[in-house]
Amino acid sequence: MSQLTTLLYTVGFAVVGLFGLRFLALALLAPLAARRRPLPGALVAPVPVVTVQLPLYNEQAVAVRAIDALCRLRWPAGRLEIQILDDSTDGTTGLARDRVQFWRQRGVDITLLRRADRAGFKAGALAAGLAQARGQALALFDADFLPPVDFLERCLPYLTEGVAAVQARWGHLNAGDNWLTRAQALALDGHFLVEQPCQSRLGLFLNFNGTAGVWRREAIEAAGGWQGDTLTEDFDLSYRAQLAGWRIVVLPELVAPGELPADLAAYRRQQRRWAMGTAQVLRKLGGALLRAPIGLPRRLLAFLSLAGYVSHVILLVLVLAAPLALRWPPRFPAWMALASLGPLGPPALYVAALQGLPGRRWRRLLDYPSLMLVTAGMALVGAGAVVAGLSGRSGTFERTPKSGSGGAKSGEDGGPADVDGAMQAAPEPNAGRAAWPEVGLALYAGATAVAAARVGMGWLAVFCGIFGVGFALVALGDLGQRRSPGRWVRRVWRLTTRAAPPDAPAHASAAPPPAGRP
Repeated sequence: MSQLTTLLYTVGFAVVGLFGLRFLALALLAPLAARRRPLPGALVAPVPVVTVQLPLYNEQAVAVRAIDALCRLRWPAGRLEIQILDDSTDGTTGLARDRVQFWRQRGVDITLLRRADRAGFKAGALAAGLAQARGQALALFDADFLPPVDFLERCLPYLTEGVAAVQARWGHLNAGDNWLTRAQALALDGHFLVEQPCQSRLGLFLNFNGTAGVWRREAIEAAGGWQGDTLTEDFDLSYRAQLAGWRIVVLPELVAPGELPADLAAYRRQQRRWAMGTAQVLRKLGGALLRAPIGLPRRLLAFLSLAGYVSHVILLVLVLAAPLALRWPPRFPAWMALASLGPLGPPALYVAALQGLPGRRWRRLLDYPSLMLVTAGMALVGAGAVVAGLSGRSGTFERTPKSGSGGAKSGEDGGPADVDGAMQAAPEPNAGRAAWPEVGLALYAGATAVAAARVGMGWLAVFCGIFGVGFALVALGDLGQRRSPGRWVRRVWRLTTRAAPPDAPAHASAAPPPAGRP
């Protein structure tokens, strides 16, 4: 039996280590990639017609603010149209209709489009909008993003020959809200300042991130269009376009701020959708990717990027098998257990990312333990979603709840602004029920960690301890979102999610940086 546990943990840590090595390789290659900055092309007259698309689904808290931001975008008169793709079933439609009318009276070419049903979710809405769009370029924004007014002017010159899409960096409107938003900001900065630019500039596969970017219409159509058979239509289309020979350019210096999930219930929903969607894309395109004539290193890195959430399945299995390791200790170098830290939060990636941010950036590494713990705590959510995605389940596109925090007030240009009631998201009736599996896993992993420490298996104690604390953190977050949480849960959760002090500095990327900053 000891041979079986040795095989299980050796193979498990080795496979998980590949994901960590990918992050490390990108961090080490970042200086080389930085010297290969993309060059903008010249926009010849007449400049292209641009269609800006804003998909909405029950976004009362942010819809007006988002429409206002898009209507302020600068682009030559007559060459810009804005589509509000509204599938809402609540009061969002009335707010959006009033705001569209407000801007139309001021000469903006803006249209509200509604479908008979929500078929295909976001992909279906984008496809329906594309069928009526005039633009040769399509700019996409989610409802919680506030692009700078010069976004199109800075982005479109990079949509040169052979480029399917241009991706801007996500900024963070509410990074200072609490420990969770700070941890997410650290993770996303590593993704957008190191991982994405490095992959783009070295000719590696990468995924478009669904918002804050511009697509070439020709590339969308050549790749087969928006398809609603996965929950991550952005990942799906970007990989199909790259398999067809197109490239994606990333502009880390161009920032479009967006809102981060401010509580663990919202973060759980977002991560479940991302994990299931990427697993669906892996099932759909994994074979084609492995057969693609793009060279083994590019193929391997692209596959690891696509299969990233599979690490949750492996890590969860290793946690569940820990009592077997106690009874029949595996024989392998204990340092291999460090491989599990790779997908939980690659330190090298964040160290490299912080070099591209101003201010007291190194203090942000203090958020790394929080990121590692919350990522570990999402292992059950991620593993379940991956298994569902790989098994062929279609799933439902669950929107991430938004509060409208961190941005300008709605209706500041005049018109409908009385949406205060929509700004406060009420707790979900079933919030907290999903936490009980994590409660059980927290007790299970914690007890195993204590037992491992008593018998001197330090690596297993640390490994299970991280997951025990992570599961407890996620469970506490969900229980704190219940309509009537217990008094002790409410008190502890308020302490863990309290906002930053009023005089705390805003996140460095909450506003667009000056042009030319790396």
